[in-house]
Amino acid sequence: MRSLIYTNPPNNMEEANTMVDDCLALAMRAQRTAIHTALRLSPGAFVFQRDMLLDIPLIANMEVIRERRQHLINEQLRRHNAKRISYDYRVDDLILIKVDDPTKMEERNIGPFPITQIHINGTVTIRRRPHVLQRINVRRIKPYRT
Repeated sequence: MRSLIYTNPPNNMEEANTMVDDCLALAMRAQRTAIHTALRLSPGAFVFQRDMLLDIPLIANMEVIRERRQHLINEQLRRHNAKRISYDYRVDDLILIKVDDPTKMEERNIGPFPITQIHINGTVTIRRRPHVLQRINVRRIKPYRT
């Protein structure tokens, strides 16, 4: 819209409204015809079972789409896990809990807390205070190094 206004500025309010309507129509068309990564179809083609530019019927194979989406999810998970540093936690190890969305001056981790129990599903039980235990996922903690 900025480039249209720069190249051809409107002279009155009617031209400005027409320009805004044209820009919105172009943006909606671009969104409807953009190809989705997992579907390999545009949203409009997926919904209406027709190509959005040519008058050609499309048949979406839901099983292939589901497999493709699952493959993308698995690939993203593999890449994410490849960045993780493997660490075997033990009882009585000290850990820090990562703060979810710290502000600029806020601490990035809280702790240290001792581990009281290790579970096979990727969680550990820590002692927050005397008589207060918390079960937490290993992705949310990191080892405390002195």
